[in-house]
Amino acid sequence: FVALGGALCDCCAHTTNSTRCGTSAADPRFTLLMLGCGNTAPEVLLAIYAYAVQIFADFAGYSTIAIGVALLLGFRFPDNFNSPYRATSVQDFWRRWHMTLSRWLRDYLYIPLGGNRGSRFETERNLMLTMVIGGLWHGANWTFLFWGALHGSALIVERLARGRRTAAGKPPMRKWLAWLITFNFVCFAWIFFRAETFGQALGVIERLFTGWGRVRRRSRSAFSPPSRPGSGFSSCRSTSGPISKPALAASLITRRAPQPASC
Repeated sequence: FVALGGALCDCCAHTTNSTRCGTSAADPRFTLLMLGCGNTAPEVLLAIYAYAVQIFADFAGYSTIAIGVALLLGFRFPDNFNSPYRATSVQDFWRRWHMTLSRWLRDYLYIPLGGNRGSRFETERNLMLTMVIGGLWHGANWTFLFWGALHGSALIVERLARGRRTAAGKPPMRKWLAWLITFNFVCFAWIFFRAETFGQALGVIERLFTGWGRVRRRSRSAFSPPSRPGSGFSSCRSTSGPISKPALAASLITRRAPQPASC
């Protein structure tokens, strides 16, 4: 049952295929965003969340398959994912996400570097180095390095904020707010993980923050009349069904324009 559940989870990352690209739904959307095809900000946001679901289903799926197959053979592997998107901090996220990798980074990088046994600066340095090297573990690319640096910076900021709250006697942040911040930060960092270059990542971020006006312009253009006579015939090329003869005749009489060859 564990192996079957992992296979089902892994299939969820690949079943919503694009008929043209043959990849999961998040990949073509990211490709379109990176090519700059004029997507609106809600579409960009949907693509980012879709990729977060895809990468979790993919990673957790094959990990669960391996655990289930090992159980069939009499071996017990450690769990690798524990509802990571329910984390209420980046530290909590790394305790839930890819747990075997997290433990390896802790035991063979963070602790040998000194862990938290030194000064505050040394602890923050060790955190940053560990996460940057963890980013390079995924691939020799500057985007992976920056993704690791983002998580390292978040761990440092969380550590400082937690210390200041404790020193001031303030209660911890509300769980729903902590979850909301953590989830959206993780999804934002996935942009650099998925992008092949910094230019692609910055293009996605630019459309995420500047593409909200395109929603209003697109909604207005849907109800606006044609800008010049005969311009309405351009829609004939994009319609899926044939145009009726009465509608075409009425259009010709109204606009007094010759019939385009494509119609």
